[in-house]
Formats: sequence, structure tokens, C-alpha cells
Amino acid sequence: MTGDLAACLELTEALLSEFHKEQPRETLIQNVHRLLDRRGALLAAMKPPFSAEAQLLGRKIMDLDKQLKPLMQKTLSGIRNDIQQAAKKKTSMKQYINPYQSLQLNDGRFYDRKR
Repeated sequence: MTGDLAACLELTEALLSEFHKEQPRETLIQNVHRLLDRRGALLAAMKPPFSAEAQLLGRKIMDLDKQLKPLMQKTLSGIRNDIQQAAKKKTSMKQYINPYQSLQLNDGRFYDRKR
């Protein structure tokens, strides 16, 4: 039981260290996803009751999680920002190519209706 918690603590510390490395965002996401999967499997396998030592390790993991959460939120907001910028760029490019597409003018059109 304590071995699983110690491994979980090591994985959480590895997660924190991944965010402090200078690496491309895609690599960061892949590494974080891999580590989170491993940590999630360890956490799912743990069952109470926990000893005093296990509770101490659990508190350390929770403290590290509090540090990890804002880093993950920052990465997520960066991804969302990039997606929004890409969408804006796409619409502005379409508008540049065909500036009158958004205008719905019926001037000069003749509709012939048969009765």
C-alpha cells in the first residue's frame, strides 16, 4: 500500500517537473497524459484503511496536486486561446478573399414568377 503511494508521489513529482522543462507543448501534453494514466491506475487500485504513514504521503500528494492544477489550467487556457486565434484567422481570411459574402443584397435582382 505504501509502495503504491510512494510511486504515486514520484509520478506527481514527475508531472510537476514536466511543466518546468523547456519542451514543445505537444511533447508536454503527451508526457503529462502518460504520467496521469499511470498515476490514475495506481490511485484506482488503492483501498482504505490507510496507515499513518500512508496518510502523510497522501497529504504530500494533495499538496503537490494543488501546485499542479494551476499549471495544467495555464496550459489548457493556452490551447483554448490558440484555437480561438485559429478560428479568427480562418474567418478573417475568408472575409479577405470574399469581402461581400456576408452582405445579403438583393439590389438589381429580378425575380420572374409565373402564375
